[in-house]
Amino acid sequence: MRNSAGEMVTVKSPLKQARDNAMFISDRLKKDNNLVQEGTTFLKFPYGYGTVFTRLKQEDFIKYNLYEVIEPQFVLCRDEVDPDDEAFSADILFDKIHGMFTVWNRRKNVLSNDDIQAIRFHLFPEVRISAEFKPPVSRQDQILLSLHNIKTMDLHQENMAKQLGDKHQLIRGVAGSGKTLILASRAKILAKEHPDWKILVLCYGIALSRSIRQMIDR
Repeated sequence: MRNSAGEMVTVKSPLKQARDNAMFISDRLKKDNNLVQEGTTFLKFPYGYGTVFTRLKQEDFIKYNLYEVIEPQFVLCRDEVDPDDEAFSADILFDKIHGMFTVWNRRKNVLSNDDIQAIRFHLFPEVRISAEFKPPVSRQDQILLSLHNIKTMDLHQENMAKQLGDKHQLIRGVAGSGKTLILASRAKILAKEHPDWKILVLCYGIALSRSIRQMIDR
């Protein structure tokens, strides 16, 4: 492929990158015994991988014989993911994503909200608030550690923390809606993106300042 300078370079296949990442994530999630089928080493939910090309349409893949490089099963093109494209079909998109699942299990487990929060906790460190540790029980004797009472931001709070711009922002909400959590999470995200910055968080009251510090530290 050509890089931004127009030079021909060799890169790893996007499909191989996706497959390698899926295997890495799978191995990480298997360390949480609550996400593994009891008595097995398999995750209790199906998963898969694929590639998304937001600048290429299906006709481009056909024109340049790219489907000979990556099988159609593992490819989503621009006209397949863009709702504004006249060729877009939500049903076809759903079917193609479903077809990308390469690892299934015979047991039909329904993920609980705790399971979903645990997955988000492991995959996205920026949404973590806290987690308590407990000693392994009998069926977890091969697990180094087990997490319970995992706390993460909900999707709305996560989006708020990530999408706050550089301008002044006023966040309003009732008590307990997560205003302080968004503030602490925003400070943590900025500190990670700009390690040389000194970030000042001001608030009223010593108790609140200690609470915000604990949120960020966790």
